[in-house]
Amino acid sequence: MKRKIYCTFTVIIAALTVVCLYGLVEAKNYKNVVRANYRRCYSELVNYVTDIDTTLSKAVITNDHKQMSLLSEKLWLYSAFAKENLGMLPLSSSELDKTQNFLAQVGDYSYSLAKQLNEGKELTDDQYSQLASLVDYSDTLSSQLLNMEEGVMNGEIPVEF
Repeated sequence: MKRKIYCTFTVIIAALTVVCLYGLVEAKNYKNVVRANYRRCYSELVNYVTDIDTTLSKAVITNDHKQMSLLSEKLWLYSAFAKENLGMLPLSSSELDKTQNFLAQVGDYSYSLAKQLNEGKELTDDQYSQLASLVDYSDTLSSQLLNMEEGVMNGEIPVEF
């Protein structure tokens, strides 16, 4: 009788151990998938902010109405995609708050420019000046995000959930 209880107890302990180990492995795999997704989102965020910087630089120097309209639409799309990736990140910092504000400003401004251009209206000198100030800020922001990206990829800046 004691032997039967001992065997049953051993089987139960072994089964619980297997279930626990399986759960730990699955949890680790899930955590790795989520962490990889966060890193992908951060990399895409950096890429879109870089694209915004490049597109803003082009917008400042173009005089072509159609080209400016296309660039404005690209800016609006890039800012929307960047905001989407930023929204998926669990990071919290003043740079990312500034990034959120910048992306909203670029998105709204480029949308209004695209709408104005599609109505056949020309951009004013003040609007080109505003674009130039956005270029200056986007240069700084791109550099900061690239520096942070190295920290995220190296694990120096933890991306946890």
